[in-house]
Amino acid sequence: MAADFTIKLAMPPPEAFKALRDSAGWGDISITQAQQSLKNTRLGITAYNGETPIGMARLIGDGVLNVYIQDVVVAPQYQGQGVGKAVISTLISRMQNTLPEDCTVGLLAASGQEGFYSSFSFITRPDKDYGAGMFAKLQNLTDGTSS
Repeated sequence: MAADFTIKLAMPPPEAFKALRDSAGWGDISITQAQQSLKNTRLGITAYNGETPIGMARLIGDGVLNVYIQDVVVAPQYQGQGVGKAVISTLISRMQNTLPEDCTVGLLAASGQEGFYSSFSFITRPDKDYGAGMFAKLQNLTDGTSS
């Protein structure tokens, strides 16, 4: 069953941003961190059920060569009802209307969500042309002299 929601071309307030991230179990952040993250967002999309934010995604990056889709989350009680698809579809449409067509769009899919993103034509790495996508927490990075 599809949820009743509307899409807005903006990020939710910091408290709602934090609450949606918390609902996904992504670790606690402060309101200050939420505010700074939102300030550094190029484009935000939020799904609302009435006045309540129920899903979101944001775009970060230089907007010319590379952008990254971040913080894609749908509140657990609204998952599987088309909210995430609507949020990502809206984000893609806005990117296609505002960014250079050869801009690379990256993301890190949560475990088990690869199929969701591949339905929008994202590719899983590694493949025949691209190496593995990688990430690290800043606190775990070293000077490169050890493995």
